[in-house]
Amino acid sequence: MGETVEELREDIRYFLHAFRCPILEGKETDGGSTLFPNDTDEAINEGHYFELMDRASVALDYVYQFLGSHPLIRKDRTLQGMYQKAEEALAELCQQAGRLEFDRSGS
Repeated sequence: MGETVEELREDIRYFLHAFRCPILEGKETDGGSTLFPNDTDEAINEGHYFELMDRASVALDYVYQFLGSHPLIRKDRTLQGMYQKAEEALAELCQQAGRLEFDRSGS
């Protein structure tokens, strides 16, 4: 049968929201198994630069898909301005990650 576009978007929204939560790790304690935030401080590696550029690019696509094409944003100038600032900030994030990658690799 399938799902509607609205149902799929809601599923994606919940899925993306889950990534805002800390990753939990099970540890054995005197009281049994307990979940703790995984606080490993991961070292930056060369793949992180491209990964950030890629994720920022995907975020830009999502922002347009879910916000930029929304009828209220298309019709309200105040909302358009706010949307434009958010889109520009994500684009700048992507560009800065690219600059860091360029500087790091000496290209």
